[in-house]
Amino acid sequence: MSSFTPSLGLAFAGGLLTVLSPCILPILPLLLGRSLQSHRFGPVMLVVGLVAGFAFAGSLLGIVTQGIPALANHLRTIAVTLLIGLGVLTCLPKLAYRLSSLLPTGFATRASIPLGLAGEFWLGTQLGILWTPCAGPVLGAILVLAAVQHDGVNAFKLLTTYGMGAAVPLLMLAYAGRRLARSMTQLRIYG
Repeated sequence: MSSFTPSLGLAFAGGLLTVLSPCILPILPLLLGRSLQSHRFGPVMLVVGLVAGFAFAGSLLGIVTQGIPALANHLRTIAVTLLIGLGVLTCLPKLAYRLSSLLPTGFATRASIPLGLAGEFWLGTQLGILWTPCAGPVLGAILVLAAVQHDGVNAFKLLTTYGMGAAVPLLMLAYAGRRLARSMTQLRIYG
C-alpha cells in the first residue's frame, strides 16, 4: 500500500493542474452560474457530484477504451461539444428558455433537475460524466497507472483523488465568483 501513496499524490497534483488546461473552460460558466443561484453549499455539492461522476465515468471509460482506443477520441469530441453548448446556454438564459420551449411538454418535466442540494449533486455528476473524455493526457496517465496495478478499486481511488485535486480550485473559483458578484451588487446600490 505504501507504493500506492505516491500515485495518489500525483493524481491529486494532476487534478490541481487540470484547472490550467482549456478543458476546464466549458465547465466554468455552469459552475459560476450555478454558484450564484444556489444554496451556499450548492457549489460544494456540484463539485462533489462532478468528482463522483468523473471517477465512475473515468473507471468505465478506462475499461472500455482498452479494447477500442479510437472510441476515446470520439467520446472526447462529443463531450466537449455538449459542454460548450451547455456553457453557452448558461450564459444566455433567454436562448436556453426558447430552446427548452421547443421540447415536447412532457420532456421538460421528465428531464428536469431536482431542486436544492440534490439537484446540484445531480448536475455535478452529469458534468463529471461529460468532462471525463476531455481530461485528456492527465486522465490517460492516471489510467495507465491504474492499468499497471491491474486493480479496479485502486483505479477508482486514483480517479477520485484526481477529481478531488480538481475540486479544490473549482470550489475556490465558485466561491470567489460568488463573492465578486455580491460585491458588484453592493456597488450598484451606490451607483
